[in-house]
Amino acid sequence: MREAPPREIGERDQPELFAMLRTVAARVGVPLPARVQLFADVNASISPGALGLGLGLLSLHTVSELGAAVAHELGHGPRPAGVAKVALRALAGLAEHLARRRELRADEAALRAAGRDVHLAALERAGRGAALFDAFVQDEVAPILRCGRRPDNLYDGFRAYLAELSEAAGGVPGLPASRDGGTHPTLAVRLEHARALPAPATPPLPRDDRPARSLLANPERLERERSAALAAALAPGVRLAPVGWLDVADVVWAPRLAEEGRVLAVRLAAHRGCAPTARAALAALVRGLEAGDDDPLACAVEPALAVMPELDRGGAADGVLARALGALLGCALLERGWRWRSEVGRALEVACGPASLEPFVEAREALRDRTRLALLLERAGAAA
Repeated sequence: MREAPPREIGERDQPELFAMLRTVAARVGVPLPARVQLFADVNASISPGALGLGLGLLSLHTVSELGAAVAHELGHGPRPAGVAKVALRALAGLAEHLARRRELRADEAALRAAGRDVHLAALERAGRGAALFDAFVQDEVAPILRCGRRPDNLYDGFRAYLAELSEAAGGVPGLPASRDGGTHPTLAVRLEHARALPAPATPPLPRDDRPARSLLANPERLERERSAALAAALAPGVRLAPVGWLDVADVVWAPRLAEEGRVLAVRLAAHRGCAPTARAALAALVRGLEAGDDDPLACAVEPALAVMPELDRGGAADGVLARALGALLGCALLERGWRWRSEVGRALEVACGPASLEPFVEAREALRDRTRLALLLERAGAAA
């Protein structure tokens, strides 16, 4: 994922955050770097003269967990330089081994500063949260960018995404495996190492379970600024208008899907002789699929398929037909007064009062089990 240029912050603007950073640096026994930079992602980093903090990390961590992440970065100490770097590059295996050892030593500094339980929680939350942030950007943000819009506050959406995953998983998000490797020990190795270490001789810093975001002055302003910077990095040269998450359905998806439904209805009307409405086109598509006319229907829905080699067309046709079924089902319901509804972390829905339905989920299930195709017509015809 492309990264936005960092934003440098100062102690005058962020006194509470810097107070925490200086406390952690004093506990580790090193000076705080001269510069502190905010990045857009879920990460913490150290470079010559600069400490980097991902704004996504502050959406995940408590204050104490952020302190553990900072202690880890400060615990790296000075990096190899000059001739040493050249020598290490010549011995790639040794370089990776030494880098992994440095990571584990830095974890020891985090454990001493924050305590074992906080350090373990910070490791798990950050390692897996980074992968979830990438998935969130791909699943929720990128489609909006492709429509010429950008979320006004990406991090509001990320927090909602995490909450939805946590609720769906019964309180524990479905967390991907660690992406570490190469010069980093895996998350499992780091957790095992931390659990095996003896208890620190001195007590850790007092535990603070407030959200790390609460350390920021004007967090909403910083999040909106980083959201715009990340969107610009992901879609360079594109003029993107901001949109609130509550308005995504009406502003982004409704007009896009209305046009998609109109085009599908016109194409199916020409191919099947039905009326060019969403309900009539849906009925024609369903009847054709029930008759096994998948290939000609797919080519009618997406003419580009007709020029593809027949062997390649099958897999693509399934996706095209599922998309067409979902779009037409949603548009047919809209003809009867329903509205598109979008919630972060959930499939796109149509809703009318308390009733709701996920058209694209219903369509995929019906295409897998053709006995369910008639149910799509019943759902469209029974809508109030």
